[in-house]
Amino acid sequence: MGVNPVKEKLARGETAIGTYVGEFYTAGLAGIVAAAGADFIIFDYEHSGYTSESLRTQIALARGAGLVAIVNSPGAQYEREGLLLDMGARGLMVPHVQSAEQCRALVRATRYPPAGVRGGAFGIAHDDFRIGDVKRTMAQADEGVLIVAKLESARAIENAEAIMSEPGIDVALVTSYDLTLDMDIAGQTEHPDITRAMDRVLEICARTGKIPGCAAFDIETGRRRIAQGYRFIQYSWDVGLLQTALAQGIAGLRS
Repeated sequence: MGVNPVKEKLARGETAIGTYVGEFYTAGLAGIVAAAGADFIIFDYEHSGYTSESLRTQIALARGAGLVAIVNSPGAQYEREGLLLDMGARGLMVPHVQSAEQCRALVRATRYPPAGVRGGAFGIAHDDFRIGDVKRTMAQADEGVLIVAKLESARAIENAEAIMSEPGIDVALVTSYDLTLDMDIAGQTEHPDITRAMDRVLEICARTGKIPGCAAFDIETGRRRIAQGYRFIQYSWDVGLLQTALAQGIAGLRS
């Protein structure tokens, strides 16, 4: 309780790598991801069919497997962020972050008083059902929560310095595909405007001492991003990993 291995790894200057899931709900999912060597698992609560109960189960399985569970939350509903942490998530990935004001509201929602407004519920999933020293539990929870701000619009890139200067925001995750949608260049993830946006976020993270993150859907792209300085890597997603591997196998057999 209180320790976040991904946050600690990033603080040491290392790279954290995990994956994103939203389709598969099997009881073995977290164990499979952990056995593959991932540092974290991101559960999609924005686009998937996860219910709060199925999400709660997956978070518990991730904790048991030694994986840091991060939830891609359903948008700017900050009264719900505390609930996701109470369910045992060790981090939140927040979509559509566009301003410093949003970040302040988010950070307050994920911290206990006096730093924030997170409600108190103890002896439940987030503290492993053990009621100990409440002040210590609160301090450890505030310190251990990892907040990933998704920058997925031109406005977010424009405001990136203000966003990443906010205390309590740990990672800037540039979602290049979403950026292409917002910039009316759908699917062109290697477009010069996307390259400039990603370079800008790298520079800003270096200035503000925050962690640059990105999604990579193949090994070559992931290696290139790591070489550029990205240190929080969301590698592919559950559907893509299964479908790609299966398609390659079937094509190989048919050839």
